[in-house]
Amino acid sequence: MASRWDRAPRICRSAKHKFEVAIRKPFDKKIPVYYDSGCPRCVRDRRNYQKIAANKSEQVLWVDITDPDAELEQLGIDPQKALTELHITTADGQILSALDAYIVLME
Repeated sequence: MASRWDRAPRICRSAKHKFEVAIRKPFDKKIPVYYDSGCPRCVRDRRNYQKIAANKSEQVLWVDITDPDAELEQLGIDPQKALTELHITTADGQILSALDAYIVLME
């Protein structure tokens, strides 16, 4: 049986690839930031961060968490909280959320 990713449009399969890369190699000089691309506020926050951070935003790997609940749980992130709070993975593998995640992004 095909997974939901296999049936998804090409752009969604690309998002799956980014998610898998974030799980496998999360610390290749980029900070994985988990966000909901279906949330207008989340998309607006991402754009604002990119404007404020300028070149530093290149250090971020944006990972869309709209559908991959199992992958989030594998990382220790509650899928419901992921839809309401920003989450990142630090270089040492720690999951940070909300204000703690923003502090690391803005350092």
